[in-house]
Amino acid sequence: MQPHSSTRLSDAERMACATTAAFLRSVLGLRPMSLGVAALSFAGLYLCSGATVTLLFLGCFLATVPVLYLLFRVELDAGLFERLAAPEAGEEPLPSMDLALLKLGLLKAVAPRPLDDRLRGTRRLALRTLSLIAAQLVVLCVAVIVVASMK
Repeated sequence: MQPHSSTRLSDAERMACATTAAFLRSVLGLRPMSLGVAALSFAGLYLCSGATVTLLFLGCFLATVPVLYLLFRVELDAGLFERLAAPEAGEEPLPSMDLALLKLGLLKAVAPRPLDDRLRGTRRLALRTLSLIAAQLVVLCVAVIVVASMK
């Protein structure tokens, strides 16, 4: 997307915001799976013994904390991009959003950033979240395999 002279978002930019919000909402659909993995890991900690198995289940369980934090950020960004995509977003939606985030303490300083940078940052956040959830699943599978091989 090209920079534009007006601060109002173009139709293409609003569509990019709507698409980003939809992508982020799909990532949020993995929250129950991550919590399920945490529950299975907790059960594994209780039911299984052995240093290796304990470390695997513990690591998997503790990974839930950063996953939930990242999912919180993904949900916040999804809501913000949905608002930016709305036709009634206003004349200066990006500066207004930055000011609101600053007032809430969710932004340290207001530095003008183009929409493309925001879209890329949100994509990185979503991919980081997906990677951590995938790692959580892999560690759980390894723990289960180790437990099964002990029997």
